[in-house]
Parts: sequence; structure tokens; C-alpha cells
Amino acid sequence: MKEDRLAREPLAAKLTSLTRHALEALLTFLFPGWYGPSAKYRPENHYMRGPGPKWRAKYLAEQALPARGANKL
Repeated sequence: MKEDRLAREPLAAKLTSLTRHALEALLTFLFPGWYGPSAKYRPENHYMRGPGPKWRAKYLAEQALPARGANKL
């Protein structure tokens, strides 16, 4: 009885593996953007922090300077 079960287990494992690979291939074919290797890095889909210290130093310094002609009345 145990010998029959041991003989069937490799067949079941092979069938499971084959089914899984076939399903992966089908999903890759039907939905290449989700499951395929063509998925590309898109930085807008990832968390992006705000402006860095160089940007702040440049643009906040410009805002601190008085505008030309602003004191003329």
C-alpha cells in the first residue's frame, strides 16, 4: 500500500508543477503588465519625498530677498 502511494507522489508533484507553470504562462500572456518581465520601474508609483536641502537653500533664499521696485511708492 505504501509503495503505491510513494509511486503516485512524484506523479502528483509533477502534475502540480506542470499545472502551476502553465497557469503562470497563461497569466503572463493575458496580463503582461502585471505578471510579465515587462513591468518597468515607475518612480511616481513609489513614495517620493519633497524637495531637498539644496532646493530649499536656493528657492527660500530667493524668496527672502525683497523684490525689485517693491519699496517704491
